[in-house]
Parts: sequence; structure tokens; C-alpha cells
Amino acid sequence: MRYPFQIHPVIHILLIFLLTILVLAIFSCQSYPAGTHLSDFSSKEIPAILDIYRYYSMCEAVWSERDSWRNSGWELDYFEHSPTNTMGLAIVDNSILHLVFRGTQAPKNAVDNTINWQYYLKPIFYQDNPQLKAHEGMQSKYRGIYQDIHERIKAFSGSQVMLIGHSAGGMVALLAYLDLTRSCPDKHFTVITFGIPRVFNRAAAKELDGENERIFRFVTEKDFFPILPPTLIGYRHTGTLIRLGDVSLKPYSMDAHYPGYRVELTRLLIESGIDPDTLGY
Repeated sequence: MRYPFQIHPVIHILLIFLLTILVLAIFSCQSYPAGTHLSDFSSKEIPAILDIYRYYSMCEAVWSERDSWRNSGWELDYFEHSPTNTMGLAIVDNSILHLVFRGTQAPKNAVDNTINWQYYLKPIFYQDNPQLKAHEGMQSKYRGIYQDIHERIKAFSGSQVMLIGHSAGGMVALLAYLDLTRSCPDKHFTVITFGIPRVFNRAAAKELDGENERIFRFVTEKDFFPILPPTLIGYRHTGTLIRLGDVSLKPYSMDAHYPGYRVELTRLLIESGIDPDTLGY
């Protein structure tokens, strides 16, 4: 192939690879038009918009360790695994334990850059069935905080536990859900994710069939990340897909992934008659 200007062979190969990944992702999309818009659910089927907004605020609180988060009044219990740049946050609110997981800090963080590219499907380390597989890099993140999570579950006297995450944090939350629902049957777990990429293979996703009422996957309309990694290399989504925003001809964008969720949820909260500035988070 000839170009009007010189292109290094390595860059040429990289461009072809990126274009191939883009095409595979688009043609393996599980996000649109599948799924149901938030407005089409009844209040009994999914969490209320006020709760959804609060969960996303917790995703922002886990971004870095701090003494407090705005005026929330939450007691923040952070735990982390530095080698995999993984951070979690435990918040007990309204007698419910919320375990929140930080999303990726790529491209600025070299560790997350490496982990994100470890997208090979590997047998899930805490499962006996070798057919159940998940993203290798995200498994390393969950393995790094595995003990911290189980210690907090054991110390929690209540029964309701929320597992929450944005982007890669949602992937870790789903890995935690598959683990904890089987290893801690005395607790009731619910997953809330925002902009989550795929993390499981078909067999692992199928393992969670029938549990859609406990796994909620929120996706803004133009968020590119939920269509990765592509289904053509074996990945599948699981849970109830809930669309945020209106379908349009606008292209995918990074803004839809971040800060798109905060923007959209703020708009929905105001439409419901609630002033976000009065909430403290």
C-alpha cells in the first residue's frame, strides 16, 4: 500500500490492528438497540434515580483515598492493592454495606494500561469449573483485594450488600458478585455498574442467567467501552441493561464514558424534582 507520505511499518501495522478492533467491536455490540431505557422501567423493577445517583457518587469517592467525600457523612473505609493499582471502598449506609471498586486510571497509569490489555479469557481463579472464564487482567485486580473483601463481608452483621463500580470497577464488581453469591449464601448481593466493558466468557455469563434482577448495567447511549472486548473473541455481557440518554446519530465519545454518567444522572435527578446540591454528594 502506498501513501502520499512515509509511514513507519510498525505504525502501519498498529493502525490496521486498531481499525480491526474497532470494526469487531462495532459489529459485536450488545449495548444498542438491545436493552431498555430507564424511563420504561417501573420503580419496583430497578433502583430509584436518587439511589442510582448516590451509587455513582460512590464511584467518584473511590477514585482516590480521602478523609471525607463532600458532605455525604459517609464513613470511608479504603483498601487497596498497589501492584495492580486496585482500590476499593467500603461504606455502610442505611444498614447496607456498599463495596465500591475504582475504575481504570489508564492511559495515565502504566499499570492499568498493562492490565487492560491482558484481555485473554482465563479460567476464573476462585471457580472449580475451568469452562468459566474471565478477563485475565481484571482477575488480577480482584485477586489483589480478594482477602480485603472477604474480611469486610465477614465483619458485616447485616445481610444486604451492594457491589458497585464504574468502567473497570464494574468488571471487578461482577467478579466479586460471582464469587460472593456462591461463597457467602447468608448475604444478599446486588450489582450496580456504569459503563462496564465485558468481563466474562459465554459460559460464565450464562452461569448468571436468571439473576438479572440483581445485576444492573447502566450504559449511556454513546459510551464506547461497553462494546469491548468484542464478542467475536468470546466475551459476553450479563445482567439487566438499562439505557441512559436518548438514541441519536452522534458518534461514540470519551465524554459519554466520563463525565457522561454524572451529567446524565444529574439531569434525570433534576427532572424528578430533586436538587443535587441538597444531597451532599
